[in-house]
Amino acid sequence: MGTLFVNKSGCAFKITRTNGGSDVIGTLPVNAIFAWTDSWTGNSAGADYQGIYCNGMYGWIDGATGTGAFTPLTECGLYNVDVDGDGTVEAVFQTRRAAKYYDKTGKYLGTVPKSYFVATSSNASGKSHPNLMYVERWGEEDPSNGPMFMDTGMDRYPNFRDCNIIGNI
Repeated sequence: MGTLFVNKSGCAFKITRTNGGSDVIGTLPVNAIFAWTDSWTGNSAGADYQGIYCNGMYGWIDGATGTGAFTPLTECGLYNVDVDGDGTVEAVFQTRRAAKYYDKTGKYLGTVPKSYFVATSSNASGKSHPNLMYVERWGEEDPSNGPMFMDTGMDRYPNFRDCNIIGNI
């Protein structure tokens, strides 16, 4: 599983193809939604690298650990509430557009319509599909369906303000 974050640091980070490399393949922009997929605790110089998935690419970013650069996706919801009464507070988002959803094996199940609510207490993304967000509950007014993995749209819309979910940043 990956972990979903938003880059609310105010700084962009270079993405390299290899861990610790100088082969820049892109940039993790400010306010980008991304999945943290791997980490490497350092090298002899003490640098920290994180393996990420953003904008349809896998790569590595350097030096962001401990900077407060990344905000967990669950801290970017419209509001927080115990949706299903189990004592766990979920972050609630609204779909910006219709979004495909899948079961845990990656099997396509259908489409969540535009303006529906989705709730999660986890920042988990799919292991083989890091663009998918784990959702405990979803529905039109009362999120009562679920669980599932929903396409965040980060492959086409890497900026959190443009992706498939509406939150608060």
